[in-house]
Amino acid sequence: CRFVLRNIKQAEGEIWQNIKNNSMKNEQPMTGRESLELISAMIVDTRRRYHFEDGRLHLFWGYLDIAVALLVWGVAYFTQSVWVNLLWWLIPVVGIPVSRLLSRKSGSKGYALSYTDRMISSMWRYVGFLSFAFALICLLFSFGGHPQVWMLMFFYSFLVVGMGTAVVGLLLDYRSMLYGGGFSILAGAFVLTATIAESPLLEVWAMPLFIASHAAMFVIPGHLIYADTRRRAQNKTAGDA
Repeated sequence: CRFVLRNIKQAEGEIWQNIKNNSMKNEQPMTGRESLELISAMIVDTRRRYHFEDGRLHLFWGYLDIAVALLVWGVAYFTQSVWVNLLWWLIPVVGIPVSRLLSRKSGSKGYALSYTDRMISSMWRYVGFLSFAFALICLLFSFGGHPQVWMLMFFYSFLVVGMGTAVVGLLLDYRSMLYGGGFSILAGAFVLTATIAESPLLEVWAMPLFIASHAAMFVIPGHLIYADTRRRAQNKTAGDA
């Protein structure tokens, strides 16, 4: 929490410094209303660049995670093999190149990145690094005869990704992401508790909660962003007419 608050304060300081620089360039002091409008515009720009304007990156990752989860669930049901967990590698193998392709097509190049942009990008790179580190640990223990350690990736998805999503929702003032991340964290706490207690509820609820948490973190916010983008585009068209 202290880290997030410190970064938010630094971001606010950067915003006010930009306001000051703009005022000096214009050689006129900015009014309070103009300052608020500039801050709002900077936040909107950050949100637009982060979501690639229409939320398609969120939708892609959300539906990819859910599709792979359903595949793992179905194959595990028919084969009863713990090695089916290797199918989870489909998420980074498919997701990373496609998301980079979407990034290049997003039209977000050419913008000067703000501190918030850099902080969010760095945070997700760190989350991605942790996913590969956790997966490598699980893979090594699997070859050592302990394939059940893949539950670690479940905890990672619920807790680490959920926390990252909640932080981004807090920084960009997206309640859907904040609530979705919170739901994932609570679902992860339930799965972790059921694992420690060796409860039969784990087999019943683990995969449905995984699917529901990724829908809450990515799919629902993605559709809301898409709907908001279309609404703003229609309003702009009507205003120009």
